[in-house]
Amino acid sequence: MLPKIFNPLARLAWLGWLLGPLLGLIAYCPLFLFMLMGAWLPHLLALSLLCACLLLWQERHFAGGWLLGWILLSACVLAPQDTPLPGTTPQKTSLRVAQLNVLMFNGRHEQVAREVLTLEADVLAFQEVDGLWAERLVAALAADYPYYSLAPRNNCYGMALFSKKPLEGVQLRLLEGYPLISARIREGGQDTLLISLHAASPMTRQRYHTRNRQLQAVADLIQEKGLPSLVIGDFNAVPWDRALRPLLQEAGLRDSRRQHYTATWPSPLGRWGIPIDYVLHSAHWQTLSHSSFSIPGSDHKGMVATLAWQAAPAPKQTIHLTSTP
Repeated sequence: MLPKIFNPLARLAWLGWLLGPLLGLIAYCPLFLFMLMGAWLPHLLALSLLCACLLLWQERHFAGGWLLGWILLSACVLAPQDTPLPGTTPQKTSLRVAQLNVLMFNGRHEQVAREVLTLEADVLAFQEVDGLWAERLVAALAADYPYYSLAPRNNCYGMALFSKKPLEGVQLRLLEGYPLISARIREGGQDTLLISLHAASPMTRQRYHTRNRQLQAVADLIQEKGLPSLVIGDFNAVPWDRALRPLLQEAGLRDSRRQHYTATWPSPLGRWGIPIDYVLHSAHWQTLSHSSFSIPGSDHKGMVATLAWQAAPAPKQTIHLTSTP
């Protein structure tokens, strides 16, 4: 008999007892380190479930049941944060929108441009655009996308927005020192606020709080404008991250991805990566289709969504009955 400390089954049981509370902290604790680990929560839950199954198979029921309980509790945070919209019949007007983080150091400019043209999108949002990328994109796309706005940077946070439809009121804003492009497009007889964003990567505590303030600022901007809205970009946040709540709940936006965990980064992991790129829309738009695609040479997968204009659901009215003497 091996001493307990050298017994693999005993060590597995201890791992189960410790892993459960750790999952809870990763899922619910707002501290930076746990929030950073939370981006990989589905992967951690899958490994923990394997550990729990091994414990139960070895008849270590208390340790296995303890871990299963924490797995179920932690999995609750993966539920979508946005609320379903009432079903309506969309109008014929549609808009196809694509999101691409091209990776600034990626030299495959021509291949990316060819891939983009096959998407037949109406609006293209690019991130990590430096001066060379801006020059090559204009040369390749301007004939098909005559309306564009460029904000190149050499720090991986440059941007570009291209459109087949006229862009009105184009503005370049700085959120915490990072660029944001906003414009208006006309659809369904009404202006839609279009925002392209690349939020800070939360790899340090300071950048984590910067990203959160950026997402809150975008939500505030949407509420201030009071227009139908589309927000496209690399948010560096997963759908279950509480930092997205201002956009999904306060600003009333919905995620266009129908498969809640369609991964976009890192692209070599394919479907096993994490979803940090988005096309969000207000209730004035309905998602008809959504898919991801490969961007040659990039560490991100691209996203393309086809949206249909629809009348926003009318607010419920309360009828007050009064009696006359």
